[in-house]
Formats: sequence, C-alpha cells, structure tokens
Amino acid sequence: MKNRNMIFDFTQCYPKRKEPGLEWHDCSAIGGSRLYCSRDAEEKIKALIAPAGVSGIHFIDSGDYHYISKIMTDFIKEPFTLVLIDHHTDMQDVECRGRVGSHPSDGSGGKQMV
Repeated sequence: MKNRNMIFDFTQCYPKRKEPGLEWHDCSAIGGSRLYCSRDAEEKIKALIAPAGVSGIHFIDSGDYHYISKIMTDFIKEPFTLVLIDHHTDMQDVECRGRVGSHPSDGSGGKQMV
C-alpha cells in the first residue's frame, strides 16, 4: 500500500501549494463539518479518503475537526493499536453539548474509537 499524505483544509489555514507526495484537499465548502459532523459532511469526507485509504500522514486543520480520526479508523479492517495523546476533550459521549445521535463530534472521536 502506498502512503498517501494529505492535508484536509477546512478553514484555509494551510497555504495552498503543490508539494510532491502531498494531496491538498480544500474542504472549506463542506458544510456541517465544524465541531459536529453532519451525515452529509461525513459522506463527503469519506469520499475524499476512500480512493486510496488511510496510509500516510494526515494534517487535519484545527481541533474542530478531531472527529476525522474516527472516520479514518473506520477504514482500517485489521486489528490495530490506537495511541491517543491529546490534551483535549475527545472522550465525551456523542450526546455532549445538547446534541444526540451517532454523528462524530469534535469531543467524542476518542471515545467512539475505543
């Protein structure tokens, strides 16, 4: 499997330039993706990831998009060890902040992966 190094740029925080071996994805038009991820946004993000999988290094904008790690781990079909080192509230229930459902959120990604 070839490594696929990607930038997921939701807030235009990365300078757009061509670098060998790096795919830059402008995600700024994906609505429903900040802090909480709508079903529509989740499908669009999965469509960016699916063609080549999750092998490689991924730059995922700001902490508002931590849930993308959970979306990526869903693509891994063999046993793996997750090492989560983060000074952030990734272990919240999905129902946090008044939202109920199974949508990934900025604060629930870690708990959903374990």
